[in-house]
Amino acid sequence: MSEYCEKDELTFLGDLSGLADYKAVSNLCLNCCQNGIDKEVAVGISAHGYFCAAIIASRNIANVEVGGISLGTVRGVSPPPRIALYAVGCPSCLKMTEDNMSEGIRAAIQQKVKVISMSLAREFPAHYYEDSPNFHERDSATLTALNADILTIVSAGNLGEYGLRTVAKTAPWCLTVASCTPRRKFHTVLSFHLPLSKPKTFDIEVESMNIMECDWTVLRNNGKISGSQCLLFYDGKANHVVIEASKTVTEAPSLIPVVSIPVKDSLIIAEALAQAHTENKEEDLYVKITCSVKKDVINSPLVSTFSGRGPCSFFQEFMKPEICAPGEEIAAAWPTSEPLGGFGPPTYSDFNVKRGTSFATPIVAAAVATLRAENKFSATASYSAIITSAKKMHGKERVAYEFAYGAGMLDLKRAMRPGLVYEESTERYQRWFSGGMSHLELNLPYFSATFPAGDSPWNCEFKRKVKSVEIGKCTYVAKVVVHKLSLQCASVSIKTTSNRLIFEEQGEEQEFSLLVRLPRTREKKDTFGLISASLIWQNEENEELVVVSPIILSSKNVPGPHITDELYKQLVDILVAIFCSTNYSIMS
Repeated sequence: MSEYCEKDELTFLGDLSGLADYKAVSNLCLNCCQNGIDKEVAVGISAHGYFCAAIIASRNIANVEVGGISLGTVRGVSPPPRIALYAVGCPSCLKMTEDNMSEGIRAAIQQKVKVISMSLAREFPAHYYEDSPNFHERDSATLTALNADILTIVSAGNLGEYGLRTVAKTAPWCLTVASCTPRRKFHTVLSFHLPLSKPKTFDIEVESMNIMECDWTVLRNNGKISGSQCLLFYDGKANHVVIEASKTVTEAPSLIPVVSIPVKDSLIIAEALAQAHTENKEEDLYVKITCSVKKDVINSPLVSTFSGRGPCSFFQEFMKPEICAPGEEIAAAWPTSEPLGGFGPPTYSDFNVKRGTSFATPIVAAAVATLRAENKFSATASYSAIITSAKKMHGKERVAYEFAYGAGMLDLKRAMRPGLVYEESTERYQRWFSGGMSHLELNLPYFSATFPAGDSPWNCEFKRKVKSVEIGKCTYVAKVVVHKLSLQCASVSIKTTSNRLIFEEQGEEQEFSLLVRLPRTREKKDTFGLISASLIWQNEENEELVVVSPIILSSKNVPGPHITDELYKQLVDILVAIFCSTNYSIMS
């Protein structure tokens, strides 16, 4: 994590005393109330929330190791003067409720925090609202927070392996964070041997941290594994290795061999297991597990395979996620009273290693807190600065990169001097939601819209206003760059009404429109179409001042996630595990 930090002298979060305000704002869930559970049950901060807080505030700790694996130097992102932690799970069963989450946000508003960090996800693939068009309880609370000049940062969720539209359901005024890879990752080699009439041996290399070895052992599958995220681990009682659909999306050091298996490799292993049962007599598939080693990630950073992909199913017109930050092999302080969460015998340590968008989120939240403290930016100006300063990332996606990583990789150094910012008000968001204005008129730092599938022509106009945050007079020149065009048409026209913006002083605002014209195409109605581009405002006096806004235009028929009934049941189990280990970390 130190590769992405700007500061060296930070405060170690060995415990929460003296640095954090902690409050339990939870009420019992309806089920526990009906079962007569004591309402005075106290709820404490979860290890998940402790870990998120430590990501923000740990000082430099050298030579850290967990389970014999060296993690190098661990340090936090930013030293805020105060972190306010709110436990929002049911005090009895830890289940999340909208009332508790909203209560936590309202408590943060009363404490006048500047940033809210929420590492949790909504139900998937359920509808965004229960009673549309009324505001969802939590979204109403985050809009109230925005009205108090508080920016809410939320995680994108960890279901990206299942395709597009797997991003957590978050409101347009919240900053949604995806996960990306570090420069170096742990890799584990699995060797398989199938002793049929024609013996077959093959290796699979997976990105997973494993601290224990296992010699040739029989592999057994526990239920259907093909097409699912899986865990492969050694069962000491049965003396064989088991592979089963994953009930968790994170990993921690374990005292038994355990390896995370991605969807693509579960297909290969499932096929090998099936081959072992195709002959007259059943044969065993054997596996050998090695200890992990660190390897360089080519073209790093890349979007994590598990990171939720956009667009949001309900708010398809908006870019979600908006930003990407490191979310794999994140090391931070861990409560010694809690096991690390690995398989086998409980393991305890002052530190843990986790992966997930939950842990990319506090990195962005800490960056926003630093940005607001030093630049005195408003919540929406900070939102704009984070997006327009992001670094473009390497893409291996078959579809728009923005669906995976938004504007790109967090770049706090550039965000500290964004040049221009796009600001928006709570009143206009409310007006848009009530149908009083088009989303094309919202003053967002990106341009996103959907057009009809098929061959029909389409035009749209985005209206925008930018404010100069540079001291003195400055001039910006516009340029549009098209990155990807997956449409059968002669050309696409994307241009601004003003190619040059002149600002006489800091704080001055200028308006412009972005005009898009899509001619008649040769596409079929069921074909997914996409245009990926960028609007770049270049400062004429300073070539380092570049304001980049993503442009993502797609047909309305965005492919959904590949979810089967059996997989849906697995996802419910996964979400229960996530909800039961999550709480807010809210900082000022």
